[in-house]
Amino acid sequence: MLSSGTLGARLAVLRDIVAQPRRPLALGPWGGEDFVDLLIRLIPTSQGVLRQTLTLCLMSYQDPRTTRFLSEAFATSRDAATVLHLGQRLSIEQGLEFFLPFLWGDKAAQALAAARICREAGDLELKDRLRVALLLDRESEPPSLEDVSLPAWLFELSGPHRARARSLAEKQPEGMMLLWSAWDRLPDEGRAWLVDFTYRQNPVRARKEIELLLAAGCSAPRVVETACRLGLSLPEQLLEHPDPAVRARAIASGLADSQLERYLTPETSLAEVRAATRRCGPERLLSLMTDPRWPVRSEAVSALVLCQPRPLARVRRMVRSEELTTRVAAVELLRRWEDFKWLEKTLLASETETGRVRASRRSEASAPREPGTWPGSNS
Repeated sequence: MLSSGTLGARLAVLRDIVAQPRRPLALGPWGGEDFVDLLIRLIPTSQGVLRQTLTLCLMSYQDPRTTRFLSEAFATSRDAATVLHLGQRLSIEQGLEFFLPFLWGDKAAQALAAARICREAGDLELKDRLRVALLLDRESEPPSLEDVSLPAWLFELSGPHRARARSLAEKQPEGMMLLWSAWDRLPDEGRAWLVDFTYRQNPVRARKEIELLLAAGCSAPRVVETACRLGLSLPEQLLEHPDPAVRARAIASGLADSQLERYLTPETSLAEVRAATRRCGPERLLSLMTDPRWPVRSEAVSALVLCQPRPLARVRRMVRSEELTTRVAAVELLRRWEDFKWLEKTLLASETETGRVRASRRSEASAPREPGTWPGSNS
């Protein structure tokens, strides 16, 4: 019946067997095969609900053959629900030594099932406890971040579960400060995260650590950025750093004030040009409003907004420039200065004049003319 027949009939038989699993065994072997052998033979060639029900039926039998088959199925199955059921069943016979390796594998379903089983065991090493906490999210508490657990935390902060590890570590602000002693063992993104967290939670400690890093020659972009936020002095050699973002930070801090023109050339990176623009005086800013690069014009406008006294007359003259980009920049600056009455009067007058010119051209184009002449000719 289990080898043939309709799906409904086979499922009905299997349900009856699950309710009374000893009955098939009482029939004894047939053809050198008992019922456990039959189930093990049928499961690999079955699919869907039939395969699941056959597997459920096999779980009813405590037998070395059952354990071997279910262990292999647990390791290879791709269905999360099936893996979870198999894990629960195998926990009756298999110990931690079977499940622990799955915590460190790359199969998510097996790792999650193993984590739930290992959590119940209780007696785990620090590294296993931390991995279980990472896998089970809020269901399990991680070990405290302290000297004895630091190696385990550092491993996870560099591994595939690093985002979750950071989240758990941030719940231990005091323990987080221990990570500064392991700066060299953190990946670049982990260092940036540590700098950001310390800046938010403990600015005094952040200042101390950033000063030490700068003195040791560290020029990581996040370190330099945070140093600027803290108002720390940057070393002049950062102007020659290979990363334009770092050079831009150095320029923004004032290290290049005596040589700003060097960083305003077309060959310079946009980050450096923008930083240098913000350090320029009013005269240079006015000239930069005509720069062909729109981010430079934008930075110049933003810097001039705060300029006192305002070069109002000169900017108004720029509204009449022949270059559209210059006119747009000048209008934007006047708008931010709230010079609305002058803008309204000037722009309306310009629009009126443009309308007159267009009307004149239309009139000229439609006027009667002698054959062989062009509009506007004197012949």
